[in-house]
Formats: sequence, C-alpha cells, structure tokens
Amino acid sequence: MPAIQIERLKAQIQLIMNPAFTPEIFVIGLRSFMEAHANLAYRTSPEALQKQQVESYQIAPVIQTQLNLSIQQFTLTHPLIAFSYVDMLWQEPYIEMKALAGEILGSLPKENSDLVLRKILSWSAEPSNKALRKIIFNTSTKSIRAQNMLAWQNTIKKWLDSVSTNQILTALQALMILVHDPQYDNYPFIFKAISEISLKQGEKTNNALTELLIELVHENQKETYVFLKSMLLSNPSPELSRIVRRSLSAFSSEHQGQFRQIMKG
Repeated sequence: MPAIQIERLKAQIQLIMNPAFTPEIFVIGLRSFMEAHANLAYRTSPEALQKQQVESYQIAPVIQTQLNLSIQQFTLTHPLIAFSYVDMLWQEPYIEMKALAGEILGSLPKENSDLVLRKILSWSAEPSNKALRKIIFNTSTKSIRAQNMLAWQNTIKKWLDSVSTNQILTALQALMILVHDPQYDNYPFIFKAISEISLKQGEKTNNALTELLIELVHENQKETYVFLKSMLLSNPSPELSRIVRRSLSAFSSEHQGQFRQIMKG
C-alpha cells in the first residue's frame, strides 16, 4: 500500500478515535470503517463459519496493524475511556472487533490490572475456540504479563486450585501462552502447576495437559524431561504415566526410551 494511502488510512482511523465518543458511537464508527475495508471476495463461508465459530471481515493485515497501533496509543492516553469500549467490542460477532477489545486490555497501564483480570475472568467462560482463546490469554494479557506477572500467576493459581474442570482448563490455556512467551522463564511455576493438575483425574484435563507438555517439549525439552523423570520416579501414578505416554512422540528417541524404561519398572 503506497505511503499516501497509509496516511489516508491513519486519518480515517483517527476520526474514530475520539475520546468524546460514547461506546455506542465508537463501535458504530468502527463498524462502518470495517465494512468499508472488508474483503468481500473472502468473506467467511457458512461452512467455515460453522467450523471456526466466529466471523471475519477479512480486512488487509496492514489495516489491522494500523488499527492496533491506534487503539494501543488511544488506550495509553485515555485508559478508562478505552476500557468502556471493551464490552461492546467483545459482543460484536467479528473476530477483528474482538481482537481490538483484547488490544485495549493488553495496553492498559499497570494501575488498571484489576480491570484487566476481572474482564479476563469473565471472558474465560467463553466457548472453547482457539482464536478467542488467543485473544483472551495472549493479546489481553500483554500488559499484565509485562508489568504485573505476579498478579497474573496468582490468578492462574486460583484457577488451578479450583474444583471446577472449566477453571482448570482455563489455567492450562493461560499456561500455554506463558510457555510461548519469550520473556517468561519461570519454568518451576509451570512445572509445579503440571504436577498438581496431574493428580486430578479427568479426560478433558488430561488432553489439555498433554497438549501443554508437548508445547513445553518444543520450547525446552531438556528441562521438561528432567522434570517428568523426577515426577515418574518420586510420585508415579497411572494418570501421569498415561499423560507422558501421550506426549512421548515429542521427545527425542533417547528420551523416549528412558521414559519407557522408567514406566516399565
């Protein structure tokens, strides 16, 4: 896209980012902007919509990037006004609108951490949808992970300690984002969470835990191997062995053989 069009695009977006706008007026303006820039040739088909459970305007990446930058700057300048837009954006059926709600939460200053946590707790009850989970646990938590990681870990711990399977699954989804966060290196927190969850029976929990372990192996095979080996030797259980077997293929052939030997004995 030529520079002149970029400047025009920025000007169009700035017309929407008016702190005097109510949430209703803001969303109406944003909706009109999205519809004007929607790629009608690639609108979501009924079959794809049924599969992904959320519709898309299919706007060009450069437009989404400019929207993200503008909403981030607007949120830093007018945090409470931006926060007042969040619920209406999240209720919109299109993924781009929901993503902007996530960008607002992910850009709020540290002093607004409580607002972010409450909203994430509310959204975490959403249906299990990969795109929405990424917004909730990745985009929406950018600021709190960078500025107030302790508060975020405490929230995850509360979910882990719950008797609710849904909350435990929510914790696992949050941990998955931490695994892929290049700034996060507190592996003992993740390993401790896994050791606690592995004692709780449940097929859904075991499936999610297996997925998390596989991602951990991809990120840090050596530490994950040492952790699981220690668990198998010190606190063996049928559930833990089952989870390890499900994730074996992610390990090197050498580690696979060592795990099989331990579980045989």
